[in-house]
Amino acid sequence: ATPMPTGQFPPQFQRRAIEGWAIVQYDIAPWGATGNMKLLLAEPAAAFGDSALSLVRQAKFPASSTGAAACVMRVRFNMPALEAETSPPPAVPVIPIGF
Repeated sequence: ATPMPTGQFPPQFQRRAIEGWAIVQYDIAPWGATGNMKLLLAEPAAAFGDSALSLVRQAKFPASSTGAAACVMRVRFNMPALEAETSPPPAVPVIPIGF
């Protein structure tokens, strides 16, 4: 699996410990860049979709002869176990899904 960049937890929700998720559709160019991104669904707010789109925009996949179209990824924004108030923002686990 290709490592994904770390996403930014929407700060207004992180402060209130509200978790969320988003589903993004995108294409992968033959050289591995993502494009043609579309937010399919975000809960509980659009800010999670904005962060998920940013994450997918930064992603780099292995080069291939054809690329891929209409890929779908679910991005979850989970709060880490409470350790200390000065902890860095949580990494966003990315789980590819298909239909």
